[in-house]
Amino acid sequence: MELAFERNTAAYLRRALHETLSEEAVQETVIPDSMPDANRILVCNAQPELQSKICREQSLQLSGQVRAHCLYLPEDETEIQVIQAEIPFSMRLESPALQEDTQTFVRIFARSAEARLINSRKLLLRVGLCAVVDGYARAEAVTYTVQDAPPCVQLRTRTYPLRLAVEAAERSIQLSEELELPQGRPAIERVIGWSVLPDLTEEKLIGNKAVFRGGLQLRITYFDREGSVSTAVFSIPLSQYCELQQDYEDESVTVTPVITGSELEPMLSGDQQRLLFGCGMLAQCLVTTSRPITVCEDAYTTKGSLACTWTDLELPQLLDDLKLRQPLRESVQVQADRVLDARIYPDVPVQSGSDSWELPAAVNVLYLDTDGSLQGSTLHAQAQVQAGTPQNGTSYAVSELLPDGYVGCGAGAIELRCELFFELESYAGQKLKTLSGAELTMPETRVHGPSVVICRTPADLDVWDLAKSYGSTVQAIQSANHLTDTLLSEGTMVLIPM
Repeated sequence: MELAFERNTAAYLRRALHETLSEEAVQETVIPDSMPDANRILVCNAQPELQSKICREQSLQLSGQVRAHCLYLPEDETEIQVIQAEIPFSMRLESPALQEDTQTFVRIFARSAEARLINSRKLLLRVGLCAVVDGYARAEAVTYTVQDAPPCVQLRTRTYPLRLAVEAAERSIQLSEELELPQGRPAIERVIGWSVLPDLTEEKLIGNKAVFRGGLQLRITYFDREGSVSTAVFSIPLSQYCELQQDYEDESVTVTPVITGSELEPMLSGDQQRLLFGCGMLAQCLVTTSRPITVCEDAYTTKGSLACTWTDLELPQLLDDLKLRQPLRESVQVQADRVLDARIYPDVPVQSGSDSWELPAAVNVLYLDTDGSLQGSTLHAQAQVQAGTPQNGTSYAVSELLPDGYVGCGAGAIELRCELFFELESYAGQKLKTLSGAELTMPETRVHGPSVVICRTPADLDVWDLAKSYGSTVQAIQSANHLTDTLLSEGTMVLIPM
């Protein structure tokens, strides 16, 4: 007699890869004839903008540009000079896990920015880039349910709570805003450079839309009308959505934004100064759900024999999902009178032990020393996070800068006060076997044997294993021995109904 099985299929997105790409965007820049010779580099800052990601079979191509600016002093060290550049970059990831329909999520950031003099008329700009790539492929989890099993067939099932990705989508967004220079800030003579930092505070699903809100932090560096370097920070509200293929209720969504381009144009309006700001952003959305998967892990019969067919099932089991705001604090002994500008560049998290992560960062600072001279320096800071990772699992760590950081002067030191967003996901490959087919053979004649067996357990034993060994049932053994638990201690005397 062949047992009937119902085939259950759950479609999901399997994380096919998690890779980190590192590359340097380098460009030699000639100082225009209209500008004086360079004597000393002060500081260099940069921000990458992702303009294209193309996924093909076994490869992913990322391309874009780095907006960079470098400040230098001429030989007389009187007037600050600025060199602005747009450096193209291209990064390529090759992996057999990539296919044309692989859904990719990309985070790209600058981990360092520096410049050096080749000679008095030529600079070498060097920007360290990092791209964190996650790829998701379509997959199916197939389980089987026995239909109308005879009473003699005993089935042992277990339900595993899993968090699975079920849909990925993305949307290109164009934003524009007219901004007014905050009161009290010096008037703008010339914009030197700017950076854009997305900060999402809410992500949720409404029907077939992924809705996300938060803001963009726009930080500009400029020359004021006195020829000094000044900064201004703007918070631009953000409320957008991305359409999905299905309607959702209890699922959750994660949105990964990446800047694809930006423009900034000062405008004079009477005594007020306004800025026309435009920004392109790619919103990458991943929908996840908690889905229980039930498998039949073991089976036997109390009569006759049962020939079983087993199917292997491997699913990712989320062991830990840590999300926290980690303070980054550093004090460097520098004789500084005033910080004019500072940019923070978080780096890739580094696992320093089985339960510890290091979050490094570099800080480019432009400041006035106690003598009133302009100086530029790169400081290095590091935060420490205590977070365990599975011994036989896989961990995915990401660190990003949060807005509202502070770099200023203390007592004979430059002090850094900011926060990093740290996320650590730990997975273990859950290898399961599930009953996918069975044939029951009943005996031709009834074999007479004892109706009850008394035994003493040789070791700690599960009631299921005891019932299977003697051809009894878990319910019968529990009832005969008034058991409420399924685990028997070594040396327990047990009645086994046959």
